[in-house]
Amino acid sequence: MTTETSQTGGFASLLEEWSLGRVAYEMARRKNWLVVAASTGAILGALASIWGPPRAAEATAVYRDTPEYAFSAVQLPEIFNLTQRDVMLQLGRELAMRSHLESAVDSIKSDSADIFTAVPKWTLDSRQIKLRLDGVVAKRGTTEETVASYRVGLTGTHPRVGAAILSRLSELAHTSAKAKLMSNRKSVIDLEIARATYLISATRSQSKNKALLEQELRAVRLELKEKREYRIATLKEALQVATAVGLDKPSPAIFANDPSKGRSQQNFDTKNVPLFLLGSEALKEQIKVLEGRRQDDHEDERVSEIVRDLDILNGTPEGEAVRVRGDAIPLDATYLNNIRRLKLLKQIDAGEPTFQLLEVEQPPSPGDYSDVGNMLWNILRGFLLGLIAAVVIALGALALQASLPRPSRPA
Repeated sequence: MTTETSQTGGFASLLEEWSLGRVAYEMARRKNWLVVAASTGAILGALASIWGPPRAAEATAVYRDTPEYAFSAVQLPEIFNLTQRDVMLQLGRELAMRSHLESAVDSIKSDSADIFTAVPKWTLDSRQIKLRLDGVVAKRGTTEETVASYRVGLTGTHPRVGAAILSRLSELAHTSAKAKLMSNRKSVIDLEIARATYLISATRSQSKNKALLEQELRAVRLELKEKREYRIATLKEALQVATAVGLDKPSPAIFANDPSKGRSQQNFDTKNVPLFLLGSEALKEQIKVLEGRRQDDHEDERVSEIVRDLDILNGTPEGEAVRVRGDAIPLDATYLNNIRRLKLLKQIDAGEPTFQLLEVEQPPSPGDYSDVGNMLWNILRGFLLGLIAAVVIALGALALQASLPRPSRPA
């Protein structure tokens, strides 16, 4: 009981004796230890800066919608209409997809890193990264409101690493959005091609059939060819007769007198006289011309009519010219429109247009974050924390020492 009283009384008396000067004196006695503690705190603060910035540090970027003319090449009037609202909704869905974020994170791990980003990249985990996507709404026209831009923020890693991730993320989102739009566009085109093909089949019975026209054209040309071959054979027989009788020039017998125009007027007549009377020279020239002929379309006007109808069905420039002039066309208008529509649709599907869906208003950046500023702040904070910890420990040691019983002096 006496010992406890003496300990309490000694500690209380020490507290009464302490003053600011006494505390300063005791700290000065332990200055080396305080310097070591503060330096250790500063070093730990510097190492903490290399390990990574605060989790609240954010990389940001702003993406805005493009004018409609930037993606007008992908639009198809009355078939595939695309608005700025559609584009921004599709881009928002792509930017928010976790799979794109994971792919962007994986793609930058192999990029070169400096001393401040090496450790954050080494510890990079997409599950720790948080993506913030804010849409800025603007009014289009008088009533319609749509997203005009997206502000994207990324936390959970070094802001400069986050800026690289955002850059890759925007590329992946833009590429994916374009691919999906082109896939939807192709699906619409395929559907319209199938629809036009069906309508052509449905209305073909009401129009001239292309196959029948081609068959008729072949038949007429074969008939004309046979007539030409028959004419050549007939002329060759006449040539043999003219050669046999020694008639080289046309005979006077093929010239008939016209009583109404006087006896001196003569008419050339080949219908009612034998062909050999034309003479061998004339017959040879006719045979030569007929044998050198490649086609006989001019011999029958039916050929030109059939060719005209086929040009219209095939949508050739000549057929379009006939249609525009408004010439009499014995073909159904709906059938012709579907033929032209089908041809245009197949031409559209032949090539992929070049277009842009996204504009970068603010490139990905670490914002106001600075590696040097962060390191200086951590060094100062570590220094102060080390110094405060050393002072508290020193004061605690003094208090503990004062609480111990002092040895009594001999009487």
